[in-house]
Amino acid sequence: MPSTAKMLFDLTVSGAILAGGAWLAATISTPAVGADASASPPVQGLQVDITGTRNDVGNVIVMVFDAEDAYAAYDFEKTVGFQELAARPQTLTVTFRDLTSGPYAVMMFHDENGDYDLNMNGDWPTEGYGTSGAKGPFDAPSFTQAAVGPGVTTVQMYYLD
Repeated sequence: MPSTAKMLFDLTVSGAILAGGAWLAATISTPAVGADASASPPVQGLQVDITGTRNDVGNVIVMVFDAEDAYAAYDFEKTVGFQELAARPQTLTVTFRDLTSGPYAVMMFHDENGDYDLNMNGDWPTEGYGTSGAKGPFDAPSFTQAAVGPGVTTVQMYYLD
């Protein structure tokens, strides 16, 4: 039979191991069961990721509509979201945190000359443009086809010159 001193020593070591293990476990962060550890927190509102901007000249004007008539008329005075971003060829991101219901249609253009207008040469835009739901540069989606909800949407910038 072990001596009292040996039993006290074994009890002390066991307690230290148990306490140290509990401390170590508490310092290790683990995701909840079923959670993706690499996932970003959910976006609040509408996030628009803009791809394809060709240069860093001027600004990109982003307009969000929640009404078909305002969207069809390209009426910037009736937007529910409006942002002007410095142009750059990397992906641009703009978030409209208060747009949480939808549906929304997103229109944008690359205002290279700073006149706040999508410049045209006859029927052809001379500046970049894009619309949510567009499948290519000549696609003009209806409000229903362009409709997106809150969350992340990507809109491609197109140039015809």
